[in-house]
Amino acid sequence: MEMLYNTIAVSFAVVIVSTLVCKILNWVWFRPKRVEKVLRQQGFSGNSYKLLIGDLIQVVAHSFMEANRSEPLDNLSNHISPRILPFLYKTITAHGKKSFLWLGPKPAVLILEPEMIKEILANYQDFERPKNPAMMEMVRGLVVCEASRWSMYRRIINPAFHVEKLKAMVPAFYATSREMIEKLDNIVKAEGSEVDLWPYVDILTSDAIARVAFGSNFEEGRNIFDKLSKLTKLVTGLGPFLFVPQYWSLPTKMKWKIQETSREVRALVRGVVEKRMKEMMMRGEEAVAAGTCTTSSSDLLGILLESNLNEIESGNTNKGLSDDDVIEECKLFYLAGQESSTNLIA
Repeated sequence: MEMLYNTIAVSFAVVIVSTLVCKILNWVWFRPKRVEKVLRQQGFSGNSYKLLIGDLIQVVAHSFMEANRSEPLDNLSNHISPRILPFLYKTITAHGKKSFLWLGPKPAVLILEPEMIKEILANYQDFERPKNPAMMEMVRGLVVCEASRWSMYRRIINPAFHVEKLKAMVPAFYATSREMIEKLDNIVKAEGSEVDLWPYVDILTSDAIARVAFGSNFEEGRNIFDKLSKLTKLVTGLGPFLFVPQYWSLPTKMKWKIQETSREVRALVRGVVEKRMKEMMMRGEEAVAAGTCTTSSSDLLGILLESNLNEIESGNTNKGLSDDDVIEECKLFYLAGQESSTNLIA
């Protein structure tokens, strides 16, 4: 009887080990090779798959070549791809506008043909938006929504960008710009020499967006954006590993820092959202008691909350934005506006 039990146990162990080995082999070799064959049949070109590592060695080597960034540009031009995304640039140069590279056992497809891009964007049910786990810690919201939920998000967010709402934001931009000009004037008078403007322009856009996003909670908004800037630097600091799905599954110190900073940002924004909700409820009760209408908000957070409330009151109780959704939209508003505005001003 004991021999029978041992035989059954060994058989089970053999089956489990064999299944595990087959899955590992399929993951690291057979599936990537099948995918490579299909890609080549569809007209894509790229390096042959290498066991487990793919093109990771080249990707990492090109990304961390300090020579790409340490020297100034020879001339001002738009040809900056070799400098900022060298591994993508090299792949496209070598293999054309329909190419791929291997991020471990998973291929990244690179498409530069307008007609194919148009087809992908039109068929959103077949081609889902990529959801990078590290990037998801930094921002979600509208940029990762699909289909009907994306339409609902747009409907709620759109009022914040109507012309009249944008006009109401001008005083916030004016106040921030005036403060910065006065600060720079004092610095120039005191130093009487050249001043590096970049840090001040960066502060200018952050403060302006904080005012426009959070209104009277401007100081809290500034603190949030300081944390969000830290989070952005941590995520972008991953370099090429940002594009490697397997890297995020590892318990690294950088991953812990990113997740911890993300929680801090969300906690800060949640505090501001909850405070604003209470203020809106109090104003509403006071307006009802006085028999008057409440005045609409002129900052992003207030507009989002009001628009969301209107969406829910119209009968769409299961389609409004949750508190977490509002938090993500405030983060997205900053990330989408801060860097682009800073570069434009510069």
